Amino acid sequence: MHFDMLRNLYNHRLLLFMLLPGLLYFIVFHYMPMAGLLLAFTDYTPSSGLADSNWVGLEHFKRLASEPTLGMLVRNTVLLFLFNVLITFPLPVMLAFLFHELKKGPLSSFVQNALYLPYFLSWVVVVSLFYVLFEEAGSPFQKVLEAFGLAPVHFMLEESWFRLLYTGQNLWREVGWETLIYVAAISSINKTLYDAAKLDGAGRYQLMLHITWPGIRNMVYMLLILKCGHILDLGFEHAMLLINPVNRSSAEILDTYMYTAGILGGQFGYTTAISLFKSAVGVTLLLCGNAIIQRVRKDEIL
Repeated sequence: MHFDMLRNLYNHRLLLFMLLPGLLYFIVFHYMPMAGLLLAFTDYTPSSGLADSNWVGLEHFKRLASEPTLGMLVRNTVLLFLFNVLITFPLPVMLAFLFHELKKGPLSSFVQNALYLPYFLSWVVVVSLFYVLFEEAGSPFQKVLEAFGLAPVHFMLEESWFRLLYTGQNLWREVGWETLIYVAAISSINKTLYDAAKLDGAGRYQLMLHITWPGIRNMVYMLLILKCGHILDLGFEHAMLLINPVNRSSAEILDTYMYTAGILGGQFGYTTAISLFKSAVGVTLLLCGNAIIQRVRKDEIL
């Protein structure tokens, strides 16, 4: 048994060698940093180091629970997450179906590339482009409003626009990349299934409903479950670039609070406690989502 395992490893040595960079990446940047979770239970300072830091137990978590703005922070974070899931998540699936039905040609390639490219822009560039095109005085959007005799609309200076603004920018940047994932999943479906269904008289709707959708269904469910794991982890950069004194009550989320209250103040233990709290909620929702899918479909996604 032991000899067979060694021989199997030797026969697949090239594949294992190709796997090595990714494995090292996860070990160095994901597993080794887990030792830093101890900071959540200590009064850590860089000068004293982790070994000499005072052990405070659950004090950082008690402080987080008693934070007056915690309700607002969680509410804003969850609302932004729901906006993104309800609007951003279904669109890539629909676009993937559309690209699958379109004939391959210059127009199809141009549209796909135009959707993919924004993903490679940083949030600084995305927000700056939006400001130049829509927000600043003399921008194309403001000139159009002026031409129709309408009052200027300042999206970044009105609290009521923040969530739609955040979701719209996120949609423009992310939709192409997520569409690419589903297009790749559709392309892996056996083409003979389509040919056989067409011979039986199936139309485009039947092909999509009974072949394309079942072929990517598990991928859709898996990505949805993984998104649920990030319900409190939206990322720091995008929200921080849009925050101003006018919209702060809607724009402040847990990630920006971690930066302002924890990192800027040098309170690394408190910051780690918040991060651990977010991760615990995310893992719980991820497992619950997998359990629900398993109960509904009698199939385990993760």
